[in-house]
Amino acid sequence: LHLCDRRQRQMCIRDRDFFLNVIRQEAIQEVYFTGMLTHGQTDFHINYIDPDTHCVRSYYPDFLILTKSGDWLVVEVKARYMMDDRDVLAKQTFAETMLKASKISYHMVAHTDVCGWKSPTGN
Repeated sequence: LHLCDRRQRQMCIRDRDFFLNVIRQEAIQEVYFTGMLTHGQTDFHINYIDPDTHCVRSYYPDFLILTKSGDWLVVEVKARYMMDDRDVLAKQTFAETMLKASKISYHMVAHTDVCGWKSPTGN
Protein backbone atom coordinates (compact mmCIF):
# COMPACT_ATOMS: atom_id res chain seq x y z
CA LEU A 1 0.00 0.00 0.00
CA HIS A 2 2.94 2.36 0.47
CA LEU A 3 3.19 2.88 -3.31
CA CYS A 4 -0.38 4.19 -3.54
CA ASP A 5 -1.36 7.81 -3.20
CA ARG A 6 -4.00 8.63 -0.55
CA ARG A 7 -7.01 7.99 -2.83
CA GLN A 8 -5.54 4.74 -4.13
CA ARG A 9 -4.72 3.67 -0.56
CA GLN A 10 -8.35 4.22 0.45
CA MET A 11 -9.46 2.14 -2.54
CA CYS A 12 -7.01 -0.63 -1.60
CA ILE A 13 -8.29 -0.64 1.99
CA ARG A 14 -11.97 -0.78 1.08
CA ASP A 15 -11.35 -3.57 -1.45
CA ARG A 16 -9.33 -5.46 1.17
CA ASP A 17 -12.06 -5.00 3.78
CA PHE A 18 -14.72 -6.23 1.35
CA PHE A 19 -12.59 -9.25 0.43
CA LEU A 20 -11.99 -10.16 4.09
CA ASN A 21 -15.71 -9.83 4.81
CA VAL A 22 -16.73 -12.02 1.87
CA ILE A 23 -14.25 -14.87 2.40
CA ARG A 24 -15.58 -15.32 5.95
CA GLN A 25 -19.14 -15.91 4.74
CA GLU A 26 -20.30 -19.52 4.80
CA ALA A 27 -22.17 -19.21 1.50
CA ILE A 28 -19.06 -18.19 -0.48
CA GLN A 29 -16.97 -20.75 -2.33
CA GLU A 30 -14.52 -18.63 -4.35
CA VAL A 31 -13.62 -14.94 -4.61
CA TYR A 32 -11.62 -13.36 -7.42
CA PHE A 33 -10.33 -9.81 -7.10
CA THR A 34 -10.40 -8.34 -10.58
CA GLY A 35 -10.47 -4.63 -9.78
CA MET A 36 -6.86 -3.86 -10.58
CA LEU A 37 -6.84 -5.69 -13.90
CA THR A 38 -6.89 -3.70 -17.11
CA HIS A 39 -6.87 -4.22 -20.86
CA GLY A 40 -4.77 -7.21 -21.85
CA GLN A 41 -4.56 -8.65 -18.34
CA THR A 42 -7.91 -10.44 -18.37
CA ASP A 43 -10.76 -11.39 -20.67
CA PHE A 44 -13.23 -10.60 -17.88
CA HIS A 45 -14.66 -7.20 -18.73
CA ILE A 46 -17.96 -5.63 -19.69
CA ASN A 47 -18.30 -3.25 -22.61
CA TYR A 48 -20.33 -0.10 -22.01
CA ILE A 49 -20.94 3.18 -23.76
CA ASP A 50 -19.25 6.14 -22.11
CA PRO A 51 -22.02 8.71 -21.54
CA ASP A 52 -19.72 11.65 -22.30
CA THR A 53 -17.78 10.49 -25.37
CA HIS A 54 -20.32 7.91 -26.63
CA CYS A 55 -17.37 5.55 -27.22
CA VAL A 56 -17.40 1.88 -26.32
CA ARG A 57 -15.15 1.26 -23.33
CA SER A 58 -14.22 -1.74 -21.22
CA TYR A 59 -15.25 -1.95 -17.57
CA TYR A 60 -13.39 -4.23 -15.15
CA PRO A 61 -15.56 -4.87 -12.05
CA ASP A 62 -13.84 -5.32 -8.68
CA PHE A 63 -14.91 -8.83 -7.70
CA LEU A 64 -16.18 -12.04 -9.24
CA ILE A 65 -17.68 -14.35 -6.60
CA LEU A 66 -18.90 -17.94 -6.78
CA THR A 67 -21.30 -19.06 -4.05
CA LYS A 68 -21.57 -22.61 -2.75
CA SER A 69 -25.01 -22.83 -4.37
CA GLY A 70 -23.36 -22.23 -7.77
CA ASP A 71 -24.48 -18.63 -8.24
CA TRP A 72 -22.04 -16.12 -9.69
CA LEU A 73 -21.98 -12.53 -8.43
CA VAL A 74 -20.17 -9.52 -9.82
CA VAL A 75 -19.51 -6.84 -7.22
CA GLU A 76 -18.29 -3.29 -7.63
CA VAL A 77 -17.14 -1.45 -4.50
CA LYS A 78 -17.55 2.27 -4.96
CA ALA A 79 -17.10 5.39 -2.84
CA ARG A 80 -20.58 6.50 -1.80
CA TYR A 81 -20.12 9.97 -3.33
CA MET A 82 -19.35 8.33 -6.73
CA MET A 83 -22.41 6.08 -6.89
CA ASP A 84 -24.47 8.67 -8.81
CA ASP A 85 -21.69 9.52 -11.26
CA ARG A 86 -22.84 9.25 -14.91
CA ASP A 87 -19.98 6.94 -15.87
CA VAL A 88 -20.54 4.69 -12.84
CA LEU A 89 -24.27 4.47 -13.61
CA ALA A 90 -23.55 3.66 -17.27
CA LYS A 91 -21.25 0.81 -16.20
CA GLN A 92 -23.88 -0.47 -13.78
CA THR A 93 -26.66 -0.36 -16.40
CA PHE A 94 -24.64 -2.24 -19.01
CA ALA A 95 -23.32 -4.74 -16.43
CA GLU A 96 -26.81 -5.53 -15.14
CA THR A 97 -28.12 -5.98 -18.68
CA MET A 98 -25.25 -8.15 -19.90
CA LEU A 99 -24.95 -10.28 -16.78
CA LYS A 100 -28.68 -10.92 -16.47
CA ALA A 101 -28.56 -12.87 -19.73
CA SER A 102 -26.00 -15.19 -18.11
CA LYS A 103 -27.92 -15.42 -14.83
CA ILE A 104 -25.15 -13.56 -13.01
CA SER A 105 -26.18 -10.91 -10.50
CA TYR A 106 -24.53 -7.51 -10.23
CA HIS A 107 -24.11 -5.63 -6.96
CA MET A 108 -22.75 -2.17 -6.36
CA VAL A 109 -21.64 -1.77 -2.75
CA ALA A 110 -20.94 1.59 -1.14
CA HIS A 111 -17.55 1.81 0.53
CA THR A 112 -19.32 2.48 3.83
CA ASP A 113 -21.10 -0.88 3.58
CA VAL A 114 -18.20 -3.21 2.68
CA CYS A 115 -17.84 -4.75 6.15
CA GLY A 116 -21.56 -5.43 6.51
CA TRP A 117 -22.36 -6.68 3.00
CA LYS A 118 -23.86 -10.16 2.87
CA SER A 119 -24.12 -12.47 -0.10
CA PRO A 120 -27.75 -12.56 -1.25
CA THR A 121 -27.56 -16.37 -1.22
CA GLY A 122 -26.74 -16.79 2.44
CA ASN A 123 -24.77 -15.51 5.41
